[in-house]
Amino acid sequence: MDSSLQNDPDIAALEQAAAAQRRKKLLIIGGVLLIIPLYWAMGFSSVRASLAEEGYTDLKVSPSGPFDWTFEGKKGASTCSGHVTRLPFSTSKTTFCYSIDASGRASGSLGTSH
Repeated sequence: MDSSLQNDPDIAALEQAAAAQRRKKLLIIGGVLLIIPLYWAMGFSSVRASLAEEGYTDLKVSPSGPFDWTFEGKKGASTCSGHVTRLPFSTSKTTFCYSIDASGRASGSLGTSH
């Protein structure tokens, strides 16, 4: 490159603007990549907390997809399992609970909520 072009303030300003644009894009990409696992971790703790708030005990929550969790636990005398989907603007839950009384009779219930 010609030495007169290397010292040109307009070219230096364009190079700085291009570098700033690259930094901005990298920050946005980095932020998006950081938000995804953060949202997932918050979802995991949110699912666990909401189930505990509903009265489930002995909870075992495990991921089954990027926005899906399965769980097992107890609610009163019933043994329960289910599936929770937590999307950014909605949550849905499907549960199945069953219990066996003293005479050996089993009873169960299926529930869904949005």
